[in-house]
Amino acid sequence: MKSLLFVMLSGLLLAGCASNSYFLLKNHHFDSPEAKGGKFKFSVNAVPYQDVTTIQTSFDGTGPLDTLITVNNKDLDESAVETVDHSSILLSLSLIERLDISLDFAIGNQPNYVNLKYQFVGESQAEAEAGNFSVAGVLGLGYISVSEDDPESVFLDNFDVLGGALRVGGLVGLRSTKELLLYWSNSYSYFDTKTKYTFGATDGDFTVSGHQMLSMLGAEYTHDDKISVGIEYGLVFADANKAQSNTFSSFAAKVGYNF
Repeated sequence: MKSLLFVMLSGLLLAGCASNSYFLLKNHHFDSPEAKGGKFKFSVNAVPYQDVTTIQTSFDGTGPLDTLITVNNKDLDESAVETVDHSSILLSLSLIERLDISLDFAIGNQPNYVNLKYQFVGESQAEAEAGNFSVAGVLGLGYISVSEDDPESVFLDNFDVLGGALRVGGLVGLRSTKELLLYWSNSYSYFDTKTKYTFGATDGDFTVSGHQMLSMLGAEYTHDDKISVGIEYGLVFADANKAQSNTFSSFAAKVGYNF
């Protein structure tokens, strides 16, 4: 009888308390509509802070439910994860006159991306003067990975998220001066993830997929063709498992150096 009572109370506790798993999506890629120009020109950009999209799944006594997925741009509940770092490093290299490749390395639990950009219209960065109008397209592949062992939650002992993202985008820009580039960046991403978890005495897995659309206005100022600073601000739309969606604003800033 005592054992039965204990099982019933445990079930009520599990149903009444929620734990969490999560992964993040990048809101900012700092894609410039101008290619670097020439061959093997290299730049490094550091993004010390950026807003991100958080996809968080809550667990109750029945396990993960689509109706418990939340999509937002806020930090996670500290009971679910200790820290979330929003920094990243962007490495860019010109392959030919109008084609660049970039590697976007996340510091923390954001996805890592490989991007290809081709400039269709306008002069490249190396030749651009005031009044230069540029148009480019970008294709990116992202790798999503989050692993938490014994996070600070009551019943979710650990979870591992693996997945990928595919993004396509278009960019238009105008140089108001030789140093200042203004641009508008729009992109669409599809993401697909699988989460393995331990919830009480149960091991299981589930998938979360969805879409993310970004529309960002950006400005980049370059001093002496070497040191640059940039900002982006715009709107993000994201949905998960066709169950939850959200639209919100997002901001990021970066500093860079051209070699």
